[in-house]
Amino acid sequence: MPLLKRFEKSRWEGNQFPSISIVTDDFSDYDTELFQKIFEFIKEAYANEIDPEAKINTLLDFPVDRYFADFKISDCLVMMDMDGFNFSIGFSKEEWRDKVFTRLTDNIERLI
Repeated sequence: MPLLKRFEKSRWEGNQFPSISIVTDDFSDYDTELFQKIFEFIKEAYANEIDPEAKINTLLDFPVDRYFADFKISDCLVMMDMDGFNFSIGFSKEEWRDKVFTRLTDNIERLI
């Protein structure tokens, strides 16, 4: 599993959604275990506000393996997306990006 180094606030190209980029020691080898850990951490941290139907989806060999999860926290659409080149979490609302960013950053040791 790649070593998680930090989270960075960013914006997605195109729709300009506020986002969080996940930075690891090896950008070429994002790992499903890391995706799962961060997804489960967010589900646990926002258990009272997250869509209970939230789940991870996969597209294998499309053109590279891709993992994603689209769900809502309160009134905010959240889109986790990981392929062999990028791992980021997009938000329809900047204030939710900032809340989740702070919580992830404050708990990075649990996710390493």
